[in-house]
Amino acid sequence: MPEVAERAPGGRAALRSFNLLPWRAQQRKARRRQAVVMLASGSLAALALLAAIELPLRQRLHTADERIGQLGAAISLARRTAGDQAALEERRAQASSLLAEVDRIRQRNSMARNWLAALPARIPVGLRLTELAVAPDGWQLRGVAAELNQPAELLQRVREMPMVADVRMDQLQSNPDASRRFLIAGRFEQ
Repeated sequence: MPEVAERAPGGRAALRSFNLLPWRAQQRKARRRQAVVMLASGSLAALALLAAIELPLRQRLHTADERIGQLGAAISLARRTAGDQAALEERRAQASSLLAEVDRIRQRNSMARNWLAALPARIPVGLRLTELAVAPDGWQLRGVAAELNQPAELLQRVREMPMVADVRMDQLQSNPDASRRFLIAGRFEQ
């Protein structure tokens, strides 16, 4: 019988492999190296591209944030200034109305002063004034006359004065001692 070759302990016949073409292995290693180099250079190129895109965008964002901060400060200042301006306008309106009121009062006082200066020359002889009241809404003259025509004469003379209006005789009464008490009222022209 022929001899049977013994099997290797692993169950297979141990065959030696011979590399008949060593340049294929070298090409495979070169291709692996090229793939690793291309992968590394691609990764570096991607990182460089991302950095080239991200750095200007970060700079723009930083510039925009600074500008937003400046605009926020300017808006805040403008709002405070507008609030101050509104308060000043309100105060100016109040001061203007106060000045108008003071001017109106000054004119009324001037008119009353002129009227009071001209009044003694208008009082008839024999008539005596007992009270003079000047109020914001008008004036009143109280007095005593010896004759009935004296209060009427005073009424007529006061009506002729240019700074008064609505002059009227409110009271006229005779007393037992033959004196006449009277009240003449009116207001100043506006």
